[in-house]
Amino acid sequence: GRGLMSAWESQISERQVGASRSPPPGPSESQLDFARQNIRASQDTQEQHLRFSSGSHQGTRDMEGKSTFGYPFFKPEKGRYTDMFREKYVKHSIEKGILPEDSLSNEKINSLVASNDPNDKLHFWQLYSVLGRDGMKEIITAFYTSVLGDTENAWFAEAFREKPLTRHVRGQCEFWLDLMGGGVEYKKGLEGLEVLHEASSEVMTSQGAKVWMDHLYKTLDSYECPDHRVKEAIVEFCLFLMGDYEQQFKFKHSGAPPAKYSGGCPFHRSKSPPAESSAGCPFQTSRAPPAKPYLHRSRL
Repeated sequence: GRGLMSAWESQISERQVGASRSPPPGPSESQLDFARQNIRASQDTQEQHLRFSSGSHQGTRDMEGKSTFGYPFFKPEKGRYTDMFREKYVKHSIEKGILPEDSLSNEKINSLVASNDPNDKLHFWQLYSVLGRDGMKEIITAFYTSVLGDTENAWFAEAFREKPLTRHVRGQCEFWLDLMGGGVEYKKGLEGLEVLHEASSEVMTSQGAKVWMDHLYKTLDSYECPDHRVKEAIVEFCLFLMGDYEQQFKFKHSGAPPAKYSGGCPFHRSKSPPAESSAGCPFQTSRAPPAKPYLHRSRL
């Protein structure tokens, strides 16, 4: 609420003014950055509360009677890796025949603001304009809570217990925000991400991929959102990234998403999928059977 935001703002302001009085050593830049993130999160929470309490998230009708949601709920900004991942996704989708040839120059497709027409596709780089920081954090927190509490697949959960829930959530939030329109948040670099994956290679198997996605579907099942495209976009995002992880760790994830989320994977909407992708998602190509299962410890 405003109380938390004011408290953080006051502390930051006092530290800045106090610097001219030569006080004892102040907080580090990382501590100030954390404070600013809490302020922004508080602002997002208040704005989202106003949107939801006013009923605007339920969608309205325009002058022609068409359904519309009133996006953006949150003002998006490009992150460090937004352009890179968006371009890679669009090019790959053009190659697979999922998106039209002119998609790289299509303003609606490349916009960071989700379309208000429920018949238009919602892309993962537009999710911040709908969910904001707090909405993403809610989903990610529920996901990792599910993972860490998995007693049926103890081997899987154990791989994540070296870090507390808060660290998993914070790292994943930074990654999502940076790619999905939340501004520059992920500062660790993709090289560091690859090193992290390599360190977790013992659980990067097709079996691990299935458990990972099952936790995602479970999380989305319990998340209430009137725009069905949001969940589909999240599923598509994860399947898209999984294609890269398949190549890196030489495994194959063959599990199709549940029917209610299949709209998030263009391939799984097809009744007659291409032979080279018939076991999985359009973002994944046919490869030799994996030697081991997939999953990294702190990236969805």
